[in-house]
Amino acid sequence: MSAQHIVSSLADPITRRRALTLALAAGAGSALGGTALGGTASASATTQAAPPTGQWNDVPIPSDTAPQLFGVAAPTPHHAFAFGQHSWQDKEVTTALHWNGREWLHKDVPPIKWTWYLDVAAASPYGAWVVGLTHREQLPVGLYWNGFRWREAPLPRTGTGGISSPPAVSAEPGGTAWAVLSEGPAAGQSSVLRFEHGAWVRKASPTLPEGSQLVTIAVRSPWDVWVGAAGPSSGGESFTFHWDGRSWTRQSMPGSTVPSWGSMDILPVSRNEVWAYVGGGSSQQQLFRLDGDVWTKATSVPRYGMFPMPYGGSLVSDRNGGVWLPALGESVGSGRTGYLHWNGTEWGRLLGPMRDTSIGFVEAQDMVAIPGTRSMWAVGVQGTGVKPFIERFDPR
Repeated sequence: MSAQHIVSSLADPITRRRALTLALAAGAGSALGGTALGGTASASATTQAAPPTGQWNDVPIPSDTAPQLFGVAAPTPHHAFAFGQHSWQDKEVTTALHWNGREWLHKDVPPIKWTWYLDVAAASPYGAWVVGLTHREQLPVGLYWNGFRWREAPLPRTGTGGISSPPAVSAEPGGTAWAVLSEGPAAGQSSVLRFEHGAWVRKASPTLPEGSQLVTIAVRSPWDVWVGAAGPSSGGESFTFHWDGRSWTRQSMPGSTVPSWGSMDILPVSRNEVWAYVGGGSSQQQLFRLDGDVWTKATSVPRYGMFPMPYGGSLVSDRNGGVWLPALGESVGSGRTGYLHWNGTEWGRLLGPMRDTSIGFVEAQDMVAIPGTRSMWAVGVQGTGVKPFIERFDPR
């Protein structure tokens, strides 16, 4: 949810996303679909680790769901939220789906025209948030679910122009939500927000070097908040800050790159287990683990999928010392999603359920762990905005 957070002020995110989708639909780079799993994108064939036993299964959704689902959040085993948007050839469709433990159902949402970059978080069945940008103006916009209806929840700003990076959101389990909003790379233009008394409120934010931006956030409690930052686009690197309820502390990420196109995510599993994914390009995708106060590179993330772009993040714990990461998509005509698993030593891969091979590529846009279980939800799209899907991983 990750989401998907753009870290580029030089290009229109909608244009880049549409260009990527068109290229995928046309089969561009399909030869990359066979890239072997390994330490780097250029690694030769190697023995793959077996992922945790289990199976991804298709879960039915309403027939009039928006053609693309971009975000999912699960506050309890019996409740989940999925959000989708489709902007194509002057057609605008927005969908909010709720899982009630038995089926996915539609909920009405305000008629906002979003970009294709959305982030969703949920603290409980009675508190969920969506943040993103408006379609044309690229201005920040947010929604809040209060247990009865979705309503608009504006994000406070310091300026009036467009946004260089979409906002990101994360929720305290059973509590409220936090967000980051970056209005540009100049000092003081990135804000940390907290949802209090029905509105977003500015909180103490870390001091960033000139040219840096906050691009992602992950929350375990009011005293355990992580934000990820992208340094200057030229010669910069990624780094993080941790909030302990009193102050922000910076952690360096030696050897990291500047994340690009929705490709930084932080996963705080516990006080002693924190992961981060940074994708700076097709051959610069890295998985880090926190060692004390310094990030240590755990491994390079293998290039998998049919297009040389970083993954969108969405790190998920396997509850056994490893992590999951959705791949960008199987090659055209395969009809299946792909999911990468790191067991601490090797990468493995597990495919999703078979889908209609005539539609085109299949891409998981977001995934989330289901609390108290080893199961996961994933949402995405098949083809160029043709058919949305929701999958569930059930362990054996």
